[in-house]
Amino acid sequence: GSSPTGWLGRINESNLIFLSRVLFNELGGFDERFSSPGGGIVNLDFYRRACDLPNSTLITLLSEATFHQVHGGAMANQPASELPQRLQACNEEHRRIRGAYFENSLQVPLLFGPIRPEIIPWLQKALDLSKA
Repeated sequence: GSSPTGWLGRINESNLIFLSRVLFNELGGFDERFSSPGGGIVNLDFYRRACDLPNSTLITLLSEATFHQVHGGAMANQPASELPQRLQACNEEHRRIRGAYFENSLQVPLLFGPIRPEIIPWLQKALDLSKA
């Protein structure tokens, strides 16, 4: 997935980004040059650029989760055997647009919120991954 190191590591994307209209405009919004099916990795690109804004704060909410609905999208409903080639094509598109392959932001998230008992197994997994 996009969070192989769990809650404690850097992630590729987010389902929810809060920023002012001024900052959205400063970023130039979503880059319409991404033309792969489903936008390719335009969401990863936007998230990375938002995280890298000077004085931005990346907050990860503990004990919260979202889901990804299977919707027949460009990646979600495709055969697993095709995923590496599709990801490579998206990364090539990113390189053509940005001049480099996609990399995660280096911004470390501020963890916020209560630790509910239900998340302890996932938190333990994230702790184990952070030691590796």
